[in-house]
Amino acid sequence: MIGFAELWGQWYATVAPIFMTYQQYLEKTKQRLIAPLVQKALPFIPPHSLVLDLGCGAGVETEALARLGHRVVVVDKEQASIELVRKRCQGLPVTCYQTRIENFDIPEKSFDVIIALQSLPFLNEKNFFRAIRSVESGIKLGGFMVMRLFGVNDDWVKKIG
Repeated sequence: MIGFAELWGQWYATVAPIFMTYQQYLEKTKQRLIAPLVQKALPFIPPHSLVLDLGCGAGVETEALARLGHRVVVVDKEQASIELVRKRCQGLPVTCYQTRIENFDIPEKSFDVIIALQSLPFLNEKNFFRAIRSVESGIKLGGFMVMRLFGVNDDWVKKIG
């Protein structure tokens, strides 16, 4: 059975030329506001928390959290994302790792909050469930995860019909 990641990869390879490059995506998204889901979670994040951002993209949430006094660890496979985050978060408590999510070892019970906004669906099925288990073991007691997956009501679905 073919998994979602494989289907997405096949579809994206076919239609990507009509959309934008990853660099264009970063340019378009780097000035957006913090994601509403993360905004809603902010009151529940204890001061000076250690936050893991899996698939940081343009680093909007990373920068916002770091400016609020949290220590943030970001993981992204894209060099362009890591470079942008390092530039926009210079002098802030942010540590960057350029690697695939499934290759990043999340230390057990180490993070207060783990964020994954639309990054996990890009993993194949085996790596998706391994990542979820890793996230589960990496959250401290009392911590939580903020996760957004793709859905049929997402804006991108409306654009492709």
